[in-house]
Amino acid sequence: MWYCSFVQNEKALATLKKYSTNVDLLNHVRAVSACLGYFAGMAGEDETFWSEVGILHGLVYDIFYDKPNQVVTDVLALEKLCKKQIHAIMAHGFGSLSDVEPNCYMEYTFIAVDQIAGFAVSTEGVRDLATIKEMFANKDCAIGTARFTDMCKKMGKDPDWVLRESLNAVNSIANDLVFHT
Repeated sequence: MWYCSFVQNEKALATLKKYSTNVDLLNHVRAVSACLGYFAGMAGEDETFWSEVGILHGLVYDIFYDKPNQVVTDVLALEKLCKKQIHAIMAHGFGSLSDVEPNCYMEYTFIAVDQIAGFAVSTEGVRDLATIKEMFANKDCAIGTARFTDMCKKMGKDPDWVLRESLNAVNSIANDLVFHT
């Protein structure tokens, strides 16, 4: 099983921690990072690069949520992210927080696995596949579910497969996450 080494992402985590120490956010970005690294490996892509994007997207969606696109882009550039990382992070919010459209396999994957990581990592621990599927079936999750399904289609992957593989990646790092007791 693939396992994301956070040693290689220490700089990304340090950058995020300059802006936030929110434990739930840190768990979420670690889960997204694990998923992206896992999918990058399967696609023969740069696992470190993809997993860094997963960590650094926390800058935007916790800290700069209500800021205009240019402010967010400027902060990401100030933190020395490359243009491809900035585009991926901004595309992640397409339709709700950003006008930057996703346009590549990494970005489609990023949006899809972010949905799963959001459902998989709860305050108590990592949820199981059946619970996540039940959450997806809930009518309150309809918009997120449609977005997930659309991104899986753009990836050329079955949503159930993406769901299972994402959960495998999250479970591979479960011991590194901090849960409320």
